[in-house]
Amino acid sequence: MNDKISGDDKIKYAYSSSRGKGFEELYSFYYADVYYFLLNMSADSELAMDLTHDVFIKAYNQAGIEDFKIKAWLFKVAANCFFEYKRSYYRRVKYYINNIYKLIDPPEDAEIRFIEQANEACNKTRLRESLKKLDEKDRLVITLRYYNGFSYEEIAESAGMEAGTVMSRLHRAKERLKEVMSDGSGQ
Repeated sequence: MNDKISGDDKIKYAYSSSRGKGFEELYSFYYADVYYFLLNMSADSELAMDLTHDVFIKAYNQAGIEDFKIKAWLFKVAANCFFEYKRSYYRRVKYYINNIYKLIDPPEDAEIRFIEQANEACNKTRLRESLKKLDEKDRLVITLRYYNGFSYEEIAESAGMEAGTVMSRLHRAKERLKEVMSDGSGQ
């Protein structure tokens, strides 16, 4: 039975010992997942790192976190941090200016390595470029479902929507991704 203890249960157990141990367990267990989620959302490794740190600062300051569904709560905070960043006019303009060059000539960095490892059977570069062309809400559901392995219920809780809405949005996002990929390949 101990072999099947979930990450959230381990974290809650660590929080029962002390807040510091609980946060250490939370950080070590979810840091990479949150970072890669934000990297996928932002297509900017420095921004993803900054936002990841913001997420964990909020988690550290959150009282009673051990009573939450930690994984879903953490990814909801991550998505909110990303969208808060995007809402700021100055930052939004800076984001588009910085990323226009990435759409033309993407860098060889962790983003590319991550997508290639996660999608070995696909045309990796074309998939990455196609994901960038989707709006953030479509990228959100696709990323949570296929890159982070969230269930529909976990996505619904993280994104603040109903499970039925998640299913329909995911279906439409996949259709849009197919359209973007077929338009870009000349098929």
